Amino acid sequence: MMAREGVTYEQVKAAAEALTSKQIPVSVRSVRVELGDTGSPNTILRHLNTWRETRPEAPAASSDLPQAILKGINAEMLRVAAEARAEGAGQLALAKAEASDLAAAGETLEAERDALAEQVASLTSERDVLAGRSAEQGAEIERLNKELERERQATEEARIQIARNRLQIDASTEQLTDMRATVDRIESAFSTERQGRVEAERELAGAKADRASLNDRLTETRTRADQQAEAARTASNEVARLQEALNTMTAERAGLSELVDDLRTRADQQGESARLASNEAARFKEAAAREAARADELRADLAQARALIVASANAPGQQAASASDAGPAAGNQPKAARTPRSKKSGGTDQR
Repeated sequence: MMAREGVTYEQVKAAAEALTSKQIPVSVRSVRVELGDTGSPNTILRHLNTWRETRPEAPAASSDLPQAILKGINAEMLRVAAEARAEGAGQLALAKAEASDLAAAGETLEAERDALAEQVASLTSERDVLAGRSAEQGAEIERLNKELERERQATEEARIQIARNRLQIDASTEQLTDMRATVDRIESAFSTERQGRVEAERELAGAKADRASLNDRLTETRTRADQQAEAARTASNEVARLQEALNTMTAERAGLSELVDDLRTRADQQGESARLASNEAARFKEAAAREAARADELRADLAQARALIVASANAPGQQAASASDAGPAAGNQPKAARTPRSKKSGGTDQR
């Protein structure tokens, strides 16, 4: 900011003469008003003092008094004026000196004021700039604080992640140790399994030999099974024959029952032959009881033969043995079955 320009001597002189022509007292304030309320009072005072010193004094007024009186008055007035002038001159000189000092001090103060005004303006501008910078710096500080907070959070998260990684590393170390132990166990098991495989191959070779032997035995067993099946068919035919004999015996038993009934009827009709008929009936009853017992034996043999047939279907080896044991018994049973028939014929002939 540039320093403010003060009023010049010519401006102050023109204003003072204008005030004098208007018969207005000349003072610093009236001159400043005449100048349009501008100019430094100290500068105006300094220029007014210069103007007053260069201005001529007004002539003394004429009087109609006698010359002697006028001379006496003038002499006294001159003396008083001289004294007053001397005193006033001293005071005026002192006042002028003080005014000059005050004017100089005022100008110095005005210069300082202007300098301070310039400094104030500069400081105001700097303040505005600094205020803008302060706002920017405040925003920057806020941004930096946020970034710092984010960095703190990131650091905390990184610290937590590092702790987690350490835990994972510890867990991985333990898992690695377990895996190494597992690998050792697997290698040991693999070695054992390899030995077992060698032994299994040996056992497989033996099993193949056993399989060949089993095939031979299976062929032999099949042959035996065919033989046992043939024996079962023979036993089945024998059972059919026994069933037929049982049916025959059942029919004969029915005939005997009819004969007993006939004898009882004859005994009722023939009183004389009642005893003989009664005895004959008793014999026939005994024969019928024996035939019933024989029939029960045949039924038991038939059940045994059926059981042998079922067993031969489940166990061919056992069927063959059972069939071989049952053959003689079946061969003997028809002979026993024929015995009652001969007795019946003998009884009929006897009757």
